[in-house]
Amino acid sequence: MIVEQIKRWIVEEGKRPGDKLPHEKELIRIFSAGRGTVREALKSLEVQGLIINMPGADGGAVLSEVPYGRAMHLLRNYFHSRTVTFAQVYAVRKFVEPEVAASAVGHLSERDFEQLQASIKTCQCSDRDRHLQRKAQRTAELDFHDIIARACPNPLMSFIGRFLNDVLRDLVVLSAENFTRHGDFLAQNCRYHASVTDALRKEDAEAVRALMHEHMIDAESYMTELDAQIEGTWLGPPRMREEGASMLPSNT
Repeated sequence: MIVEQIKRWIVEEGKRPGDKLPHEKELIRIFSAGRGTVREALKSLEVQGLIINMPGADGGAVLSEVPYGRAMHLLRNYFHSRTVTFAQVYAVRKFVEPEVAASAVGHLSERDFEQLQASIKTCQCSDRDRHLQRKAQRTAELDFHDIIARACPNPLMSFIGRFLNDVLRDLVVLSAENFTRHGDFLAQNCRYHASVTDALRKEDAEAVRALMHEHMIDAESYMTELDAQIEGTWLGPPRMREEGASMLPSNT
């Protein structure tokens, strides 16, 4: 109850990230609660990522902007006991990715474009170490979409886009023996990424939307053909699969 009262008070007082909450004694007075209750409430808010407790005489509870990683972790907890299929991920991604990309038009910096090109170059390269090459390419393919999502001015669409990328980054494992069209698969990704980048550079939102939609449909068809499987756990931070798991590139 005190946690919710503090949240309501923060909104009513117009407090923003970086602002300090009143000291403990003042919080006890404002909310008519005991010291132990207030301290537990502050700990709960800190776990949620809403405040940071700063040490020292001039410290105290400081409002924080909830980081993306913290929100992602909570969502992963939600899906821990729920089965999510690859088809379900793409059912959402086909709608989200084109709009995220179209919304990012005009909001990408020159540094963003350099990173998009670097991602494409990584996907085109060939390395003697097949395992490391595929890990790098898988990461680069998803990084491409993350760069665009971060530039999207709509915070909700941006978050959903990045979340879907993390789902793929963390959970998609493809069976190596089924991955007989790796070259075609990778080449298609590179072609679409290059075309999307060109349309983004020209600030042609309609072309970006159309290309990304085609890309998602193509990606879904490859995943269906390759009998992709989602497996793993939603708990813990996003990670790349370690040695022993098949590290074929996720189709992005």
